[in-house]
Amino acid sequence: YAKILEDAKKLQGSAPADVKDDWGVVVAFAEKAKAAGTDRVELARLSKETGGVVTAYKTITTHAKDACKVDVPQLN
Repeated sequence: YAKILEDAKKLQGSAPADVKDDWGVVVAFAEKAKAAGTDRVELARLSKETGGVVTAYKTITTHAKDACKVDVPQLN
């Protein structure tokens, strides 16, 4: 997960203005998840924030496809 978070931070830094804030949402969530580790209480709290993360990620994937002609994997 550390590599994914590192890559997401790089993408956030170079993201176009249209999706920079969305990358911020994804990175912030990933950092919280990393900090929570295996703490079930913290992970349960985080599970309530997934709606915003999914919305941000969908915006990112749509922008990537429309503006860059790049298919980004969907979240499962």
